[in-house]
Amino acid sequence: MAAFAAMLVPFTACNKKDGVRAQIPAASNSANAKKVELSIPAPVKDGKSITSFEFTDGGRYILSFKETKASDVTYETGSYTFANGVYTLEGFGTIAIDGNNVTITATGEAAVQTTGTVADTSNNLSEMAQTWSVDKIDVSINTGNGNIGFVKNGCDLEEIATEIIAQAEKMGVKVEIDLGQFKGATIKYVSFSSSKTIMVEFTNGLVFVGDLSGVITDAEAYAFHYELKNEGNDLINASADCRFIPKSDKTAYFTANVDLGNDNKGRLMFVMTKIN
Repeated sequence: MAAFAAMLVPFTACNKKDGVRAQIPAASNSANAKKVELSIPAPVKDGKSITSFEFTDGGRYILSFKETKASDVTYETGSYTFANGVYTLEGFGTIAIDGNNVTITATGEAAVQTTGTVADTSNNLSEMAQTWSVDKIDVSINTGNGNIGFVKNGCDLEEIATEIIAQAEKMGVKVEIDLGQFKGATIKYVSFSSSKTIMVEFTNGLVFVGDLSGVITDAEAYAFHYELKNEGNDLINASADCRFIPKSDKTAYFTANVDLGNDNKGRLMFVMTKIN
């Protein structure tokens, strides 16, 4: 906890203006945000069953699927709307929740009845619990032969990884990055939820989902750790210490520590704008 607290310090001064910082309003869907773990997986389509789902404060849904003939969990996401007790999921169908009773209806399929447990939420995360677009990424990597540092507009991870490799080679430094994993890997959204979930969505359909822990705050920033449920990649590591620093009522910085092997460590800072 002391280490997390220390992470907050360097970023507080830049957010202060006459001692007051504009708060980020709660996301428009915060009243409908909900995370549900199903007691029995719900078979819905294509040999897949839903094991859990979440409606984030920032208007995104997360469906966790288990395939009948595979052990891996896969994710689908998109936007949702809510009316009269029913969530309508873009590209999927509807989910109705009545207490612990859940009715899932995929488009063109019969309704499936099951039960689930609703996870706790935290009002203390309302500023962070939004869906964010990434405007630019600031890279800072410390190597034994010097520092790699640059800013890239947008969030094309292949472009960023290529630049890291190029700068490292000029220093005679080897970094462990497999460029093949970044084909089409441009970040579309980063989302946080009041149920302590992080989600990173890519334009190629890839989704990373994880859990937040050790969240601490002061008046200016948040510090926390995340663990992804899937493997991540060489830039969005599966496990990282992070900071979230509000900048205005609609913008923020999100920093995540990154380890590139051979003692090449640093951080990525995402400059973000909330989308709703």
